[in-house]
Amino acid sequence: ELLGNLAKIHPDIEQSWRESEQLGRCQVAPLMRALRKEILHLTSEPAWRNHWNNEGSVPDYSHVQRQFEAFFAAGHFDELLELGDLLWREGSTQVEQSDDDGESATDIGECLEVVIDAVPKSSLPRPQQLLWLIERRLSDEFGLLDGATWVLEQHFPFCPLGHQCKSR
Repeated sequence: ELLGNLAKIHPDIEQSWRESEQLGRCQVAPLMRALRKEILHLTSEPAWRNHWNNEGSVPDYSHVQRQFEAFFAAGHFDELLELGDLLWREGSTQVEQSDDDGESATDIGECLEVVIDAVPKSSLPRPQQLLWLIERRLSDEFGLLDGATWVLEQHFPFCPLGHQCKSR
């Protein structure tokens, strides 16, 4: 009862509690719909910063990152790849148009690190896992998937990206 009252006062706690319960009961579809909507909303926001007058607008990806981590912890790796692919595509477009000194790219990249870690755990066959990583890594103009190098080295030791492979 105390937790219920606290959740009513603090909407973030209520949302987190509800999401945890849904993941625990494997009710992933509603969470995925909500997260897709949130990703599309965040990536459509302009990202900018004016250091002269200390103004700006940088989307907050912290909830997306927490949800990605929760999906990973609950073992929903395939769903995480689907959501991560959406964030990568839409986030790349946002970063290309942003003027925020790389803040959005950093935040999106941190979310995508969780997705990259999920690739080897997904149900994709190993060749498709490798292809998923390589295709996105090679077309990543903004370094959003820099963490993929570590996964390639760790899980695919022959490392087809050659000189790009460095230890994390």
